Amino acid sequence: MFWTGDSTAHDDPWVSITEVTDTLETIVSTVQKTFSDKMDKTFVSLGNHDSFPNGSWDFQQPYPADNVRTLLKNWVGVEQQPTYDKHGYYYKDIVELQTRVISINSESCDYRNDYLWS
Repeated sequence: MFWTGDSTAHDDPWVSITEVTDTLETIVSTVQKTFSDKMDKTFVSLGNHDSFPNGSWDFQQPYPADNVRTLLKNWVGVEQQPTYDKHGYYYKDIVELQTRVISINSESCDYRNDYLWS
């Protein structure tokens, strides 16, 4: 299963950190309960509305997206967590298919992400 992110509402440009966190907590909980037997074959990529403020991912500091990164660590392998935390991407191998899936948070190259300019 591929979960492509951008899970929070796009109708309010002033969404709060509580709304972002609550939405993601609900979705993470639902996916974990529903697909608990398929967690190793579930792949998550976060979107620009999965952080606070929206579109603002600071890959060098824990804030503002630390709460979101923490929620999604169940999908990221232990060996990939440092890379995921620092750069927002990770990979998983599907051994039986001889396939590697790479999850990239595209905010790491979005020119509108103000944190990249700092």
